[in-house]
Amino acid sequence: MKRKIFIPIPYFLPGENGGGPVRSIINLIDHSCNYFDYYVITKNTDFNSSIQYDLPCNTWIQMSNYKVCYLIANRFNLSSIVNQYNSIQPNVIYLNSFFSSMSIKLVLFSIFNKEFLNKLVISPRGEFSKGALSQKKFKKQFFLRIAQITGMYRSVPFIASTTLECEDIKSIFKNNTVHIAMNLPAINKFPIKANVQNKKEVGSAKILFISRINRMKNLDYALVVLKGVLGNVSFDVYGPIEDNDYYQDCLQLAKGLPENITFSYKGVLKNDLVIQKIAEYDALLLPTKGENYGHVIVEALTACVPVIISDNTPWNNLEHFNAGYNIDLSDLTKFREKIEKIVSMNSDEMLMMKRGVKDYLSNNLDINENTKDNINIFLNLSVND
Repeated sequence: MKRKIFIPIPYFLPGENGGGPVRSIINLIDHSCNYFDYYVITKNTDFNSSIQYDLPCNTWIQMSNYKVCYLIANRFNLSSIVNQYNSIQPNVIYLNSFFSSMSIKLVLFSIFNKEFLNKLVISPRGEFSKGALSQKKFKKQFFLRIAQITGMYRSVPFIASTTLECEDIKSIFKNNTVHIAMNLPAINKFPIKANVQNKKEVGSAKILFISRINRMKNLDYALVVLKGVLGNVSFDVYGPIEDNDYYQDCLQLAKGLPENITFSYKGVLKNDLVIQKIAEYDALLLPTKGENYGHVIVEALTACVPVIISDNTPWNNLEHFNAGYNIDLSDLTKFREKIEKIVSMNSDEMLMMKRGVKDYLSNNLDINENTKDNINIFLNLSVND
């Protein structure tokens, strides 16, 4: 009998606005569903939306390789989740955030229920990185101090995506067990060939930014960089607007761009179309303040598209493979120089970079090994055999 993994998460498919955690979970399910039965409990609306899905609520629905229970938004509460937990009796309770209100409530509940506590594991999804902790800094510091004083997380294990994230977690919870397993990429149903030569005009470039629109992803920084770039750049932005005040600030910056830089917000892409859409561009620009994985970076690499990113991600040594650039956020000039390098390239030079991207991915992403790591963690965590 397969072991049961119970995943409470506020937003999930068919929504498109939930970002990396949703993609991390569905990718994990796709790669490991032969080993586990997954039960996802979630709201019946997408992030930043009040439109309800046309799906049954308060009952378990069998999807292709998992079961999901949609709750009316105001019923996504501790009582409902615990009731469903009791009905399923899973082997593992998999939380995909440390700071979310529901994760905190479930940890507090576990203090009074040892069986529940013994099944908990938290994947903080980069929430302990310096960049992430700098957002709502004092509120997070206060809660972490309370957590350390009370010891409420003393027995809770964590899952980190990289050794760097493991160090971030250990800097706060020194005595907790931290397992390491890299996130898994989407199963690409439309492979892109690195030897396909797209026409590239010297002196111009099509560049895109895909992410949730918030301060962590640093769209405003990208716009400041582009303001000083020479050559013609078409800059398209995709992603849900998570912080509208911040987005309005970005629009003001976009209005100040010179004539050679065209800015366009394109809305939200459907998850299964992301790689195909990225393949239409010359480069991805993502000066993020921190990523524990960075799904869109992997999707760009999968599409054989070079990436121009900060050095706050696991994807380093790009330039060594001619696959893109990792740049310190303190160096605006270098960001501009590398964008201008893309702008100046001809079709043959871009083709060489596409091949470099493919080489980089084959040398830095071992899907089979990463899948085994994830499976072994859940097998070891399962306590009700």
